Amino acid sequence: MRKIVYKSKAVQAVIAILALIAILMIWPVRMWSTTWTGVSGGAIAGESGTIDSTHDMVQKFMAQYGCIGSVDVYVTQVMAGRYLQAGLYDQNMQPVYDTLVDMGTEEIPGYIRVPMKVSLKAGEQYTLLITPMNASFKVAYEDIPASVSPYILETAYQDTAVEGYHLAARYNYILPLGWQASVAAVAAVIAAAVLLTLLTGVFYRRNPDRNHRIAVRRAVRYTLNPICAALLGAMMIMVFPLKLFDDRPADILFYELGLVITALLVFYGINHRRSETDAHLLSNFKSPFATVKAIGQMAAIALAVKFGCEYMNALYDIYHTLAERKQMICLLCLIILTFSAKELLNRYNAVYLIAATASGVYFYFVNRLAVTEKEYNLHNAALTYGIVIAVLGGMIAINLLMLLISAVMAAHAGEKKRKPVRLSLFGILLAVFFAVIVIMRNTRWWGVALAVTYTVFYLRFYVWKEKKQWLDILSGGLMLNFIGSWIYCILFRYFAGFVSARFSFVFHTVTVTAEYLTFMECTAAVLLLSALYRQKRGCSFRKLAEGVWKEFILFGMVTAYVIFTMSRTAYLAVGASCLILLLMVVRGRGSVRTGFFFRNLLICIMAAVICFPAAFALQRLVPAVVGKPYIFTIEDTVTDLRGGAEWDSRSFMCVERFEAMFMEKILGMGGMSYNYPRDRYNYDSNGNLIYGPDGEPVTADASAKAVNLFASMRLTGDEKMLLVSAQDAAGTSDSGAADNTQSSESGLDEFSNGRFTIFGAYLSQMNLTGHEQMGATLPDGEVAVHAHNTYLQVAYDHGVPAGILFIVVIFAALAAGFVYDEKMGKRRRISALPMAITLGFAVAGLTEWVFQFSNPMTIALMLSFAPLIYSSKSERLS
Repeated sequence: MRKIVYKSKAVQAVIAILALIAILMIWPVRMWSTTWTGVSGGAIAGESGTIDSTHDMVQKFMAQYGCIGSVDVYVTQVMAGRYLQAGLYDQNMQPVYDTLVDMGTEEIPGYIRVPMKVSLKAGEQYTLLITPMNASFKVAYEDIPASVSPYILETAYQDTAVEGYHLAARYNYILPLGWQASVAAVAAVIAAAVLLTLLTGVFYRRNPDRNHRIAVRRAVRYTLNPICAALLGAMMIMVFPLKLFDDRPADILFYELGLVITALLVFYGINHRRSETDAHLLSNFKSPFATVKAIGQMAAIALAVKFGCEYMNALYDIYHTLAERKQMICLLCLIILTFSAKELLNRYNAVYLIAATASGVYFYFVNRLAVTEKEYNLHNAALTYGIVIAVLGGMIAINLLMLLISAVMAAHAGEKKRKPVRLSLFGILLAVFFAVIVIMRNTRWWGVALAVTYTVFYLRFYVWKEKKQWLDILSGGLMLNFIGSWIYCILFRYFAGFVSARFSFVFHTVTVTAEYLTFMECTAAVLLLSALYRQKRGCSFRKLAEGVWKEFILFGMVTAYVIFTMSRTAYLAVGASCLILLLMVVRGRGSVRTGFFFRNLLICIMAAVICFPAAFALQRLVPAVVGKPYIFTIEDTVTDLRGGAEWDSRSFMCVERFEAMFMEKILGMGGMSYNYPRDRYNYDSNGNLIYGPDGEPVTADASAKAVNLFASMRLTGDEKMLLVSAQDAAGTSDSGAADNTQSSESGLDEFSNGRFTIFGAYLSQMNLTGHEQMGATLPDGEVAVHAHNTYLQVAYDHGVPAGILFIVVIFAALAAGFVYDEKMGKRRRISALPMAITLGFAVAGLTEWVFQFSNPMTIALMLSFAPLIYSSKSERLS
């Protein structure tokens, strides 16, 4: 970044980079698309009956392409009300998407566009269901010509087939640019880039006095400042005055605040002056080869955690197998990258790789499934990953064998006696624990994989010359995974306010999200506190900001997403870990000084407070603009957010909804009531319902009852009116029924979501040898698949002795991490990382099961153990 170049070269480099980005957006990202419209081919020839609360319209069709952007429905007249509701269902009549369209602003009669932007499976049948929401209207029919499209199927009005007609509709599919258009666009980009590059050269040759030298950092500033200003400025204008995302004052103010904070952080990051203490993770590597290997190791760690996340999201055994094997490949690559150049590039490896690859290819073709077999592609992918694991594992085995032979030959030759390899007390306990979970595996092979994989890693760690930089590499890999996951979330994960308002990040459950963010927060906390530790005493605020700004933002962003989960588990684990780490930093200064503790605590709080609005605004706004949400199969999200939802949909998270849910979930208090329904124009300015089920005016009495009953509920107008009628019929005779219902759970068990009942069941069924089957039987006869407690789960799976040993190992890891930080704290930037990750694991393990080969928290824990395995008196083999 400090390199000096001529201005002409800098401009040409910027042009080349922007052209490359544009080409990548064309292919393979295929950001640009076109629209293709499918029709039945007929002419408008009739009108449906009235579509109201008791009559609907159904049109079945076969998807022609993989993404439908919208459907245009011809509405002939609106008799009352203003909302049309369109639902899309798959061939099993499972809901895919639904949305509301306000017909009050449309020209009637005419086509009404129903936005969707939903992924479909080409060739499968789907059902479009047209219903009203407190309205009555009619739609048009088309006749069926001789050359009718085979993709438009039967039509029905209130369960009765409409013979000779189809719904008058146009189906607008979103298609990526074809290869011809893509080639033309790429060619145009290249031509424009070449032309601008030539013009730049001509300009500076004619004006040599302007072609002065410029620092690369300055050129980057000149490029990024206008781009970021344009993007953030456009977002601010869309929030206000255009009000494209929300029209509520509180939300507009909060989003604008978040965007302003984002702008300040972005422009500070671009334009700040680098501090002497602002060292990056790769600054300690002395050779380009070591630097490249470190980058590769960070990538391997990040991918291993990614595939661990993939495992946690998988619903079927085959996907678990695929994720496990991909994770194993990443860990083996991490081990191989500890090889020296001589160990990696030699004739033994070359011969082995040729022979192993040939054998692997032969084995694959012999054992692969034919394309006619069920799930052949998944089976063949698992087979391929297994072969890769065998090849990489053999390469590592050869290396370990060579090291052993080298040590034996050196001893036989009478070389200077070396100090023996000495495990620390923690290393001995961990080795014993590995042996126990292998012996007492009870049909579980993941324990064997865990013990073997990390034992090999620890052996290689002992002989690795760059192991002093391991914690830099580990923290870099974990943060690389978080940053990649955050970018993915910002683009493709809606911040939904319903059904559950708890944001699950890159998982389908908030529980796993809490586990993941716990160790990410611990890592970010260590980085921030280490950056604070490097600052000189009494330094100015400007110097402090220059030295810690990256870690400050990172910690603040992770904290914001921890808050989004509304998970007490995450709050407890993160809070306890950060508090202890704060005390560690104060201790590292040499004495317990209240001033340093409260300064660091204040900075951590400031990071959370400053970054929270920015994270909230970006997570709410950007995915809505992108409009390509990824929804997990079992994710608890309303159907109108399963496609390209309207930017101002009331189903998105908002300030009012977040406040209400946070008060209820975390503080156990009642927040302000949420009374912002999707069908906002079905209510007057006072929140009173003005349309009945068929769009007829509603009396003041019925409207008041509806408002009182549904002030904090999110139901359609039809559902509200039906339940109001039920309330009128029932009267108040059952008003005291709830008082006669006795809860079977204690207050503590209710607070813990039934965990104490599960704990009791697992404790009562413990034994010395463990269990082969997962799950303990609860008092009501149901089976709790896991204990929601790591320590109980280990004891249940492998036996009580293994559970006790596991607890001892965790406490020993905390003690060993403390001692390691005590010895290394003044020399290493992040020596508290092993203790921090162990601490987060230990606390999270009290309420969740976090110890398993592919659990992301277990991956981080096992990798963080490496510096604690050996005694400082051991000597490295060479």
